[in-house]
Amino acid sequence: MRAPIRIPQALGPLSLAAGALGAAQLLAGCSQPITGEILLAIDTDLAMPKDLDALHIDVVSAAGVARASIEIKGFGEEAGARLPGTFGVAVSEDPSELVTLRVIGRRGGEARVEHAITTTIPEDRVAVLRMPLHFLCRTIDAEEPDEVSCPVGQTCFAGTCRSNRIDSSGLPDYDEAAIFGDGRCFDVARCFEGSAPLEGIDPDACTFTANDDVNVALTSESDGLCGTSGCFVALDAGSELGWTRLADGTIQLPASACPPGPRAGLGVRTAPVGDGCPLKTVALPTCGPWSSAGPEPDPSRPPEPVVLAAWQDSPVALALDDTQVYWINQGTSGGVDGAVRSIARAGGAPITLADKQATPRSIVVDQGRALWTNRGETDNDGSLMAFSPGGSAGSLLTGLDQPEGLALAGGLVFWTQYSGGVFRATSLGANSAPLEADSGAPYGIAAAADRVCWTDHRAGSVTCQPLVSGVPAGDPLPISGEEATPHAIALDVDAEGKATAVYWVNLGAMERAGEVVRVSLVGGVIGEREVLASGQPHPIAIALDEASVFWTNRGDGTVMKLLKTGGKAPEAIATQQHNPGAIVAAGDAIVWVNEGKPGARNGAVVRLYP
Repeated sequence: MRAPIRIPQALGPLSLAAGALGAAQLLAGCSQPITGEILLAIDTDLAMPKDLDALHIDVVSAAGVARASIEIKGFGEEAGARLPGTFGVAVSEDPSELVTLRVIGRRGGEARVEHAITTTIPEDRVAVLRMPLHFLCRTIDAEEPDEVSCPVGQTCFAGTCRSNRIDSSGLPDYDEAAIFGDGRCFDVARCFEGSAPLEGIDPDACTFTANDDVNVALTSESDGLCGTSGCFVALDAGSELGWTRLADGTIQLPASACPPGPRAGLGVRTAPVGDGCPLKTVALPTCGPWSSAGPEPDPSRPPEPVVLAAWQDSPVALALDDTQVYWINQGTSGGVDGAVRSIARAGGAPITLADKQATPRSIVVDQGRALWTNRGETDNDGSLMAFSPGGSAGSLLTGLDQPEGLALAGGLVFWTQYSGGVFRATSLGANSAPLEADSGAPYGIAAAADRVCWTDHRAGSVTCQPLVSGVPAGDPLPISGEEATPHAIALDVDAEGKATAVYWVNLGAMERAGEVVRVSLVGGVIGEREVLASGQPHPIAIALDEASVFWTNRGDGTVMKLLKTGGKAPEAIATQQHNPGAIVAAGDAIVWVNEGKPGARNGAVVRLYP
């Protein structure tokens, strides 16, 4: 009787002396001795579970008969599976039998990257077959065609399809150090922090000059290891799947990393090899909670911001719900190249909800439904837009004149029009009713169950309109005047959703400029004006959680935090941000946008767990 292929499983460092060959037999068969084996050495330059949250391993005979199909979900200490890892496929009675070994990396049930090899199993030794799940072979994203889908008989190597047939006699014997290294790991985000885009790449040869010892990484929008400076995919030195140094000293990159490759355009970075940043090789895994190597996370280390999405085109507004971050890329002011996008709060691949938007400005979310304002290209060309899950983007109101700020409360929609006026939608898709029409320039707006409040750039004022069941009750109430260009605004609310205080920032250039201000509204009584912080360099956005107030300073690139109870000076929880703007606090996360330089597509969406 022929013995079927047997799969000893050991996703983690393998010790042959510990009896890995005697691991659980996942397919029943005759108990014949196993003398030969291929260990699939699975590794990735992506991050888990952000980029990949499951592995699927198939073993298929030459006749197309499935010998094994195993799904592995979860990575890290709690789940028990780590990468790099090995997975053993034992020889059958017929050593000449060809089998196809396939490893698929999935996220959310969708295949993102795979590697498949057809070979034979050695009958008298333990050989290693590397199965890389690499960025250059991934599906671009859910919105793009699979540009690296290889035909039958081929598989992806560094973004290029090649034959998947390998002669197992040329495979190396098992060497634990060659797969798992010496216990260290490579901290991608830290080692490439502050690196600059590389110039001088020869697009035809896909080479560049670097005389010093360097590490090399590709930049990405959200794939790979993300840190304070962006998202990076570190390439292995001395590997045809990474980079090699040619005889003339230049560095050769995979062709798919250069134009017109599908992953070209986001740039290449180099960083010096040095203390804490050794040369990245195949035998030096990347650091992460899924990694088989490296130290455990240091709980005493201060939290650091992490980029969720880099290379954004002037992001100017954002909103959060329980699972997603939503934001607006304004694009070219006055143009129709804006977009509304979303990404999981834990990270992943961004999704475009709407593109070709005419200068989108503000966004709110209610039960997965996103609403935003489009300023339009000319006067009275603005609109209120919406996207519902499973649907498409469409206009709710049109003919608006420079709509700017947007707020939701009790299912009602409120917005400001910079040309003058604050409005409430009486029935979406039909008409709107003004709460206050004047000659000012109302900008920021916030709403609660019992009132809606806004700032006015031209009037230098903060005003609130009391509401009863969403209907204006009485005249608007002046909260404060003679402010220095009051900009962003936020409301603190109680358990019933009623406003207890109004907060705002002044970004102007006169007296009261650079102030963070609060006025109590407890019991509907307008309290005294209280300056929480002064001398802030161009504060531009504000957010609240239960205990603290947060704001962004455009002038020095800082994100600030201050306890509502006071007693301490404001604390910078992030520095060196690139034109930080809109900020939202929700649950345990603080999220903000770095607007970057208009037209340069170097903005970002950033998350911090303070």
